[in-house]
Amino acid sequence: MIVLDFGSAETSKNDVAYVHRMIDELAAVDTMRERIVIKWQLFSSVPSGVPPLKREVFEEAEWYAYLKGYQTTASVFDEASLEYLLSYDIEPVFVKIAARPHLYSLIEEIPEHIPVFVSVPNLAEREYVWENYAHRKGRLIIFHCIAEYPADPTVYETMYGRNLSYSISDHTPGLYLYQKYQPWYWEKHYKLADSTGRDAGSFAITPEELKAIL
Repeated sequence: MIVLDFGSAETSKNDVAYVHRMIDELAAVDTMRERIVIKWQLFSSVPSGVPPLKREVFEEAEWYAYLKGYQTTASVFDEASLEYLLSYDIEPVFVKIAARPHLYSLIEEIPEHIPVFVSVPNLAEREYVWENYAHRKGRLIIFHCIAEYPADPTVYETMYGRNLSYSISDHTPGLYLYQKYQPWYWEKHYKLADSTGRDAGSFAITPEELKAIL
């Protein structure tokens, strides 16, 4: 599975027409050989001055993606955003929790039949999540992450080794980690050639770059 992080208000410009472009350009290079899920970032408060994604933009993005054959979900950064995602018309294919340990408590508020994808910033946090949320059985997927933008691929390899063949939340430039480890689950920031904002840096991938693996 490839999880493409479309970001929040910055990458999408909080603009429906731009969101349509993001999805259209993805669909134009997608060969359907890989399962791709679109993921947004939802929060109510404003972290580091980033404006929240408008709910109406998220809802239009979900509908338009559905028309193009894609499922949509989100990373949630607070309780209100989780409540919104769970009450939305379409039940999420999974809920994503970012590599921020103070957010792990949100896992208990997600119904057990909904898979939870959790990024961890190091092996110690991975063990903590496994030990404390093992009751979720096969519906808990851990993503191996380095919480830096951009990150050095050798840091991933030194910290996680062969675990990268299972999952990567990839903050490195390019496709090196994906092509070397072929993970079952791979998360990557997604942008267009003219996207701006902190989530559209060198670690984000464009549709043209995606063509190499689709």
